[in-house]
Amino acid sequence: MIEQLALDLSGFSDDRPPMGLEEFHRFYEHIARWAHFTNREIYQQTRAAERDLLLRVAGAAASLAVGELENLQIYLPFREAGGQPKAAELYRALIDVLSKPLFEEMRRRFTRDNGISSLWGQDRGLVQKYFLFRADSGFYTPEARESLRHAATRAAESPAVQRNFLEFLRLLTYGITNTLGVVTSQEVIPLARDREIVGMAWKAATARELQPRTTGSLKQNREVLARVAATDEHLPLPEWWAFATASEETAEPTSVPSEGEEGEAGVPSDGGV
Repeated sequence: MIEQLALDLSGFSDDRPPMGLEEFHRFYEHIARWAHFTNREIYQQTRAAERDLLLRVAGAAASLAVGELENLQIYLPFREAGGQPKAAELYRALIDVLSKPLFEEMRRRFTRDNGISSLWGQDRGLVQKYFLFRADSGFYTPEARESLRHAATRAAESPAVQRNFLEFLRLLTYGITNTLGVVTSQEVIPLARDREIVGMAWKAATARELQPRTTGSLKQNREVLARVAATDEHLPLPEWWAFATASEETAEPTSVPSEGEEGEAGVPSDGGV
């Protein structure tokens, strides 16, 4: 019956599925509760069938992925501590399935308006930040890197794309000097040392001339990123940089925004592109 409702009748599919997050999470909890009960062959077969059904349903429930990953509290340290090995294995397998539609959504964020700036705030985008700002999160596959490279090539002609890479660098830098809610500075630093990703983001963020005030803030970000990477070779200065920084020096000093300090549409209050 569950298979019919969930898969044949698309119970968890589409943008507004007839069954929601609460039902899906209860379904997972029920299967996880019995995952260790495999002392007879018939039970092993039953558990395997339940696991297969759960993961197939999860694969069809893309609209519930973020909500369920939040329910699973994937960003809490030692989340699996004390759990049964079979339940922990099921937990990891479910995260792998749910993360696929999330990763697609995260890649699209770099090409849409306010895609990255909407992650500012201690209580916003916790799941997205957990994956986006950790080098070992599984997000930065060769496919994802190629997608980001393609998006970055549009920065010179698209203010939205440039803004997204700019906000990515701001959040990354904030994560180094503070904490991004669910991601510690120690977890952020390996990504900040990835010169391919950071260099790509830097070139996209500086593809078009920025306002002097924004440039002044970005200059501070660059200093932090260069210090962490022990080089600034991947952070080349564009031709317009000298004029913009000279103009900024004559203006009032700016402060680095906190993660809860935002302007319109969730954009940090130090100005825009």
